[in-house]
Amino acid sequence: MGNAIRVERAIVHLINHPKQQLTDSEDELTLSSNPELRKYFSDQVENAIDDQQTASARFSQKGNQSANAEIYKILDQPRYFVTSSKILADLLMKAMGTDGRIRPESATVAVCIYTDGDRKGLKSLALIKLDPSNGFAEKVETIGGKRLVTFAPVKDVMPAKEVKLRKAALIPPKGTIANVDLHVLDRQAAGAAATFFGVTFLNSVPMLDPVSSVNDFVRAAEKTRSALMDLPADKPERIGPAESDALTRHVEDVLRKGRANKRTFIRNAPLTSEGQALLEEQLNKYFRHDPKIKFDRQQAQKVFLSKIRYRGNHNFLLEVDANRFNDVVKQITDGPALPDGTPTFEVKLLVPNLHRIS
Repeated sequence: MGNAIRVERAIVHLINHPKQQLTDSEDELTLSSNPELRKYFSDQVENAIDDQQTASARFSQKGNQSANAEIYKILDQPRYFVTSSKILADLLMKAMGTDGRIRPESATVAVCIYTDGDRKGLKSLALIKLDPSNGFAEKVETIGGKRLVTFAPVKDVMPAKEVKLRKAALIPPKGTIANVDLHVLDRQAAGAAATFFGVTFLNSVPMLDPVSSVNDFVRAAEKTRSALMDLPADKPERIGPAESDALTRHVEDVLRKGRANKRTFIRNAPLTSEGQALLEEQLNKYFRHDPKIKFDRQQAQKVFLSKIRYRGNHNFLLEVDANRFNDVVKQITDGPALPDGTPTFEVKLLVPNLHRIS
């Protein structure tokens, strides 16, 4: 993104969710005289945009519409920026409740209006939950007549850009993107507390991109297959080459159909119950709230189903995923001709995890 992201306005509010106390700002930050502060919030918006876990979503038509209403009030009528941002912070605090599993106990909620150079100056809204941490600041003291460089503890240090955000939402003007209302970053933690941001607060519903779903589905299956093959031989969930091939075919089947019921796919996977649990864990990293998944068939053909095949005498068959062909087949050169004149070829392969099947 570079310098394309520019935060035009920003306001922050402090939440102490166990005590249900909101310390709200009565005015927005002065960014015009503080370029470093503007850059900090611009970097955090860029952080949310670039995160691989940020996904498309829509506001649900059912349930509480309060956050939806205040978000569009800000985008449609900027004079409500301060008052609506307070309401949003209060809604987030109530969504968090007093759940002790949510850490840290205090959070900074940043509400920003930003422009994206790729969108011709259209103003979008960012809601970012910043989790403070404790740190140390350099300190010089004189102790016993000697100078000592030491460190003083500092509380509530805001995260740098290099620290991954856990919760954020990016909302463009209504109707800017077909079938998408917002993009949500909701890096999940275990337990019911994980639903407070995307579901309870924003009342949003994930929208899956069929093209990205192919890549994520294959990635989850491959991670499962690799992990199970690498287990020690005494582990009952370990799989060998035959089971690995069966799992690959199981994945291919749903990709060819263009859709998958996640629960049925896992239940029918040719794995032990422990292996199925690992498959579910990997799939939930990408499709936690999605019981049914649609795939773009052209992408499936391109990324996973498309093969490059070479066949030779003696039932020789070389079959490699098209997108991995150059990683495996390093060289094909002419070999010495057989006495009857039949041409031969020398093939140099680099094959990870080669196993004899029979």
